[in-house]
Amino acid sequence: MQKKLNNTRFIVTLQVVLLMPFILTFLLTFALCVFIYRWSFFKQSHFPPSNFIGIFILKLLFGIAFYLVYTKYYTDNQTSDMHKYFNDAKKIYSLTKDEPLSYLSILSGIDLTGKTALVTGKLDFWDLEESASVINDARMIIRFNLLMLPFSKGNIFIHLVSIVFLSFIGLYLIYCSFEKYFRNYEILLLIACFGIPSVMFWSSGIMKEGVLIFFTGVFIYQLFKQTHQLLLQIIWLTIGFFGIFFAKFYVALSLIPSLIFIAVCGTFKQQTVLRNLFFALAITIGGAFLFNEALNNLPLKKLSKKQNDFINLSIGGTYLKNIEAPYDTIFTLQNNAVEIDHQLSNNTATLKKGTIYHHWKNPGYADTLIAKEDQQRYQIIQVLEPTRSAISLNRLMPTYWSVMKLLPTALVNVFFRPFINDADTVFALVACLENILIMLLLFLLFFTFKRPDQDTLKMIIFSLLFVFVLFALVGITTPVIGAAVRYKVPALPFLIMSIFLLYDKQAIRNFFFSIKKNNPNNQQ
Repeated sequence: MQKKLNNTRFIVTLQVVLLMPFILTFLLTFALCVFIYRWSFFKQSHFPPSNFIGIFILKLLFGIAFYLVYTKYYTDNQTSDMHKYFNDAKKIYSLTKDEPLSYLSILSGIDLTGKTALVTGKLDFWDLEESASVINDARMIIRFNLLMLPFSKGNIFIHLVSIVFLSFIGLYLIYCSFEKYFRNYEILLLIACFGIPSVMFWSSGIMKEGVLIFFTGVFIYQLFKQTHQLLLQIIWLTIGFFGIFFAKFYVALSLIPSLIFIAVCGTFKQQTVLRNLFFALAITIGGAFLFNEALNNLPLKKLSKKQNDFINLSIGGTYLKNIEAPYDTIFTLQNNAVEIDHQLSNNTATLKKGTIYHHWKNPGYADTLIAKEDQQRYQIIQVLEPTRSAISLNRLMPTYWSVMKLLPTALVNVFFRPFINDADTVFALVACLENILIMLLLFLLFFTFKRPDQDTLKMIIFSLLFVFVLFALVGITTPVIGAAVRYKVPALPFLIMSIFLLYDKQAIRNFFFSIKKNNPNNQQ
């Protein structure tokens, strides 16, 4: 009898242990819902807090879908974007468990011990994106996971709920920033911020987009907030902008023309918004030209290299790490140029003589080399197959004319693709339908356009400048449709809000009211 009782206790204990990650995740979700309901900030909106709790739960469902896609559909947890950064963070946490200063060094980016490189040299994805980027934005999400690990103890669902909440707050802050321009039509603003499937999906995974949306919301909210606490506002603006910068450098870059426009409008208040726009464009274009020339064409060279590297990656290739010098990383376009050394390990390889490969050593790009006969042995980090959604894109040269020639194609690709004939997967089909809906919204402008007042026009131009620059940068550098769909996510709420702000919303309301009034069922 006692033995049977002990077995029952053991089974119950085992079930509790197995269910504990889900129990803790539920408790965190419940606590965040209570926080939303009780926080006075959510009571200032047109909609009651209970509505936003529902939106948060909806966003969490998108997060669960994201997790399932990157766990069950993309089954290789060593290479899928969500898991590879999570795994690198767990390695750091394990290696620095008894060295809190090393943990803080990697988390902050300030080497307090001189041993940071020894730890990061053992990671698989800490240095992979160095070659063409101004900064390595992959480290932002690794650091987010590292920050969460002391609390989550490796429970990935805690990370998921946390990133969903952060991005939810970011979208809510964007909503609050524009709410006064949608008086009596707040539902349209709610749709623009929380009703775009790609925004809800990509910002709900343990990826850079969730952190990016949070910092974007913080920055936009503080930028347009009316406050007497100027110092505090500057601090939050700085945190927001640098958060965007380190999450996705090109998004911070895309905001600069919009910020110049706002600064010009604030300086020349007596001028019309359109005159200020032309002045801001002149400053932006002239400033970009002078900046590029002062750096001896380096920005255009970086842009060209980024695009060419992305094209190479879309073709497929292999990442390898030098075993004898662990901070050296190489990439070859030819998978068949890698010879597996089965005597040592299936993950150990050499390169065939004559293979052209790209080499870089932390922290920057070094050279393009040709493999010799006396090759070092390499550890295979990642084998990339050709990308299914790759599209033809002319290679960018580091010249102004090359950028101008590529710009129309780039904007078409980001605004309108995937086309229906590109939609060979469920994800591509959803993105295609989303593009069709956006085109329908643009088409409706021909029938519902209303000239906005100067204050509203300023917000529309601010938003569209951001959209245009971001879409241009994404289109020029990205030869993969799936990646472009993901990279344009931060600008989509601003695009939809701008379209809605150009509508004659009263005319639309009268139209639907007349339909309802003339409906025979309503006359009975």
